[in-house]
Amino acid sequence: MAGGAAVITAGLSLAGDAAVEKGWNIYQSNDRYRALERYSESMATLCLPRNKDGSEAYETAVETLESVRFCTEDRNQPSPTQLRRKLDQVIATLRKKQEKSDIDDTVKEDVLLSLLYFIRNDYRRAHFYADLVLDYRGRNNNGMAQYIYAVTGLYLNKDSYEVLVNEYLRKSLLEDDENPLIPQLLGIFVERSLLAASLGNISLSDPVELLDILAERKSLSKYRPRVAEYLLGHYVQAGLDLQKRIESLEGAVNPLIADAPKTRQRIRAMEAKYDELLTAGHLLEEVIESDAKLKKNEDILKWLDRMHCMPRERSACVAQKFVKAEVKMAGS
Repeated sequence: MAGGAAVITAGLSLAGDAAVEKGWNIYQSNDRYRALERYSESMATLCLPRNKDGSEAYETAVETLESVRFCTEDRNQPSPTQLRRKLDQVIATLRKKQEKSDIDDTVKEDVLLSLLYFIRNDYRRAHFYADLVLDYRGRNNNGMAQYIYAVTGLYLNKDSYEVLVNEYLRKSLLEDDENPLIPQLLGIFVERSLLAASLGNISLSDPVELLDILAERKSLSKYRPRVAEYLLGHYVQAGLDLQKRIESLEGAVNPLIADAPKTRQRIRAMEAKYDELLTAGHLLEEVIESDAKLKKNEDILKWLDRMHCMPRERSACVAQKFVKAEVKMAGS
């Protein structure tokens, strides 16, 4: 039993409602995650659990959720408002019925609470319960809790992206690297990583770190080209947007604006981000080139062509394209 009785006792001591309310304050130091809540309803999310075995409180919660047509092709899926109400009802009932007498039941119930809060888009509470579960028996014994901790941690500024990826996401994926849900788990994490980058919670180039952990196992490496493909378009578009903003500031008609120290400072900061994106983009290109199908995909080729024209010495890019056009005409 990793961590021994002391860890378990400490974990269970936080499980009372009063302590839980106090514990949530730890995760409220930064409100940037609120921006995510506004977009979450249109983003991919985790599905409700299928495993019905557990404590009476757990089984009651799962049975109640069976009526929710969620993560299905069913036309009768609940509206976001209906889903929130149902989740709130189940969460309230589950928390009220928890007895906290058996460690196995407690872990399972708290994992379910973490999952329900995640689907509910309440990331502070989802993160809190995932953290609680990981404290029960050491931090390497529950893949779902590790995964939710990693995703929700993107918006709390509690851990660095490197820690979230290597200490939590990585271990959750390696727990069962043949899990058929891995593509879904990766997709959710990548999508939310990009949003976290747009909020300024992480660096624009941070999500490229995902490619390293996928290279660790042959069973996971097959997902690397797809992750690189997904990231490429976002990175190129972000780079093009930065390029326009830099050129706009440099070309300001008013010399007082163009030459102002603050303007130059902003330009330097944007150029640093721009260089990050270019470096990351070329790494993504290398991974995509390793996949025979992707490197022939017309949409990907268009993004790569745009990326090749991203360096700020635009005249070199234009000249290169002119030479290519002449060669093509000569060949015809």
